[in-house]
Amino acid sequence: MAGEKTEEQGLTTADALLFAAAAGVAVGNLYWTQPLLARIAENFGVQASVGGHLMTATQVGYALGILLLVPLGDMANRRKLVTTLLALCAVSLVIAAFAPHFGVLGLSLALVGFTTVSGQVILPMAGGLAAPQDRGRIVGIVTSGVVVGILFARTVSGFIANLAGWRSIYIVAAVLNIILIFALRKRIPTAPGGVRMPYPKLILSVFTEARRVKNVGPVLLIGGFGFCALQLFWTAITFLLAAPPFGYNTLEIGLVSLVGVAGALIAAKVGGLMDRGVGIPAQGCFIALGVAAMLVSSLGSHSIILVVLAALLMSLSFQGIGILNQTTLFLLAPKSRSRLNTAFVVNNFIFAINARRGALGLWRLGDGISRRCRVASHRALGLGLCEEEPEGGDRCCPGRKGGIKRRGAGGRRGEREGTTATALPL
Repeated sequence: MAGEKTEEQGLTTADALLFAAAAGVAVGNLYWTQPLLARIAENFGVQASVGGHLMTATQVGYALGILLLVPLGDMANRRKLVTTLLALCAVSLVIAAFAPHFGVLGLSLALVGFTTVSGQVILPMAGGLAAPQDRGRIVGIVTSGVVVGILFARTVSGFIANLAGWRSIYIVAAVLNIILIFALRKRIPTAPGGVRMPYPKLILSVFTEARRVKNVGPVLLIGGFGFCALQLFWTAITFLLAAPPFGYNTLEIGLVSLVGVAGALIAAKVGGLMDRGVGIPAQGCFIALGVAAMLVSSLGSHSIILVVLAALLMSLSFQGIGILNQTTLFLLAPKSRSRLNTAFVVNNFIFAINARRGALGLWRLGDGISRRCRVASHRALGLGLCEEEPEGGDRCCPGRKGGIKRRGAGGRRGEREGTTATALPL
């Protein structure tokens, strides 16, 4: 059919931008709900903490979709696979929009997570369709679309919800998915993947291929540690910004994370370094950039300028490492790109979970040590130190009259607005 994409044609920049938009919308479907949790909980008459289960349901659905659906990209007709996933996701979003009670909403969002994995099918597909001399650049563009989608989904969601209510965002998201179906129909080749095997064997081969293909292990290890560093960084920064002297609320913390957009747009050019044959030295530079981000952040406990600079450096580092890693991965085994991408994402997911736990533990440990040091020093000087009661009241340690008072962990605005800290992806 005239105008249809074929495997031999390669990808144009316009194709790459379309795929980036599709991948961004797909992953953005995971985050529409995040800024709306309190509003949704109030609407259904449940506690805010219960409302948080909606994000859990979405993420669990996504993890299952990555494992059970993305490997099909190596076997199925990719046009049908991508468009079918977009259609199923649109249906799930419509169900969410009209959910009559909280349980139905939770189930529909789990289905949204399960079906919105088309971006992880598109990414290895784009790497395969790109001309060899242009593969890194194309992967960089599509990957940047994913990052931008994550960041903008939260902002757009809150804006639309304020205009037309929280249910409207799911209708808008469903319409975006349907538009993409028509936009992608002629840009994705109809040829199926080259793999032929029963579905159970295909899923098991995700793990066997990761072990079999040479050099996959180092790629997964570097990617996992890069993702781990990112999660450690943003978890700590989130707590830092919620506490004095900043005392930022959730919205303000989210605005700081938008610096990641600049990092994503700059890093879109990174893939070209792989095309020029300097991928390995470039990766070393991006790892060093991540170390620099950590050092800058350690000096920025009282400077928002240094915090923003550190966030920009970390975003650049993560994007650079991720793009170069995935481009390398797609070169290792062309017939296994989707399955290796599944292994890559699952690997990062495991590292991220452990990183978040570790970051929270380290923050609590550091806060506890800092608190004990302050108490000891003030006692040694004969001063009183005012500490928080569990109920939120204050009590002063025995000591000199007019002892030093300590602000609550939420800071001025945190106390007033009930800020809660959540780890950001970028």
